[in-house]
Amino acid sequence: MNEKVSLITGANSGIGLALTKKILTEQGKVIALIRSSFPTDDSVLTQAIAHGRITIYQANLSDFASLKAALKAIKQHKPALDVIFNNAGVSTATLEFSPQGRELQFEVNTVVPYILLMELKECLSANGSRKVINTSSNAALYVKKFRVEELDRPNHFKKLFGPYAASKLALTLWTREVASWLSTEGIRIASVDPGGNQSKMTASTSMPLVLRLVAKFMFSPASTGAQRLQDAARQLSDAETGAFFIKGKPASYRFQEQGNALLSKLHAIYRQEYL
Repeated sequence: MNEKVSLITGANSGIGLALTKKILTEQGKVIALIRSSFPTDDSVLTQAIAHGRITIYQANLSDFASLKAALKAIKQHKPALDVIFNNAGVSTATLEFSPQGRELQFEVNTVVPYILLMELKECLSANGSRKVINTSSNAALYVKKFRVEELDRPNHFKKLFGPYAASKLALTLWTREVASWLSTEGIRIASVDPGGNQSKMTASTSMPLVLRLVAKFMFSPASTGAQRLQDAARQLSDAETGAFFIKGKPASYRFQEQGNALLSKLHAIYRQEYL
């Protein structure tokens, strides 16, 4: 029986780390696209790295020069992927911009997953499950105004419910938009809300104070969010491709009529930066 191979961004912390451990437990292999190193005090991880069950490619996802180099190295090795988990994300406490000049949360949470899809979809094995799982957030449901033209240079900033929520909504929108043409290549895709999980992000100052307190006492361990991502990868059907899952069920959301304009914007960025 062939081993399942999953590419995971942000595989070394939070939900990504919990997902990595789950996959290793099931005798799968992980290709980790990460900025910093794995914890060195975990024997399971160190042994997995030593025995080639985890292959590491390092990149700062917000810096396209760094990302391009990592993607080039991955493609040169031609891994036969079963699943791409676009899991890495950022949440900022103030308005920040990427080296390319776009709002940082939009760049990392929305643009980078699209670039990874376009650059690595040919690595999805014809003999594998061929799925892409994008980590979204139910914060997307709280977006009141959504303007595609303002995503890279927002006029206002608000913690969690401002550009971060808009970036996750944008991720969910383009996931839905690309699903039909990906299905012609035998690829299924979904966006998934992992729920409230305890992590460095939910404990950081990028979260409103009230939610930081809620996260500390009421949010689930990261393994809960990892399980939701893994369940989506296992259970996603042809009929559900493109859906946004909350607690394992497809959810409705606003601004779907802007999906095509958003996809055009993302593809223009991709052409400018990568083609």
